[in-house]
Amino acid sequence: MLGLEISDIVFAAFVAYIITWTLKSFTLLWKVFKNPDTIEIKQGEKDLTHILQKCYNLFPKEIIQFRGRTFKRGMKVRIVTNQHKTIEGKLIGMNNDNILCVITQKYIVAHEMSNIEEITDIE
Repeated sequence: MLGLEISDIVFAAFVAYIITWTLKSFTLLWKVFKNPDTIEIKQGEKDLTHILQKCYNLFPKEIIQFRGRTFKRGMKVRIVTNQHKTIEGKLIGMNNDNILCVITQKYIVAHEMSNIEEITDIE
């Protein structure tokens, strides 16, 4: 035959598994480092209410004070970060660690208040 032994086949399968696992891990890490503060919403409409309820529990503060202005849960807001990224969505709330949560059409975004330059309401 080809002179392959069973140990050669097992070794090749093991190496292929390690290579596949490594590539998948790097792909996942790339997505996380590309935008670490977002979670893409891929759930159905039924699950969205469950996800929102969890977000409300994680970000319980409904009223946010920012540079003399007051923002309330449910308001549509535009946030500009220190990195000049613009996020538009519905305000979910804030937690005790001063992290603000906003839901956009595709993502749930959590951002530290210290990294936010501007918040304006867009309604």
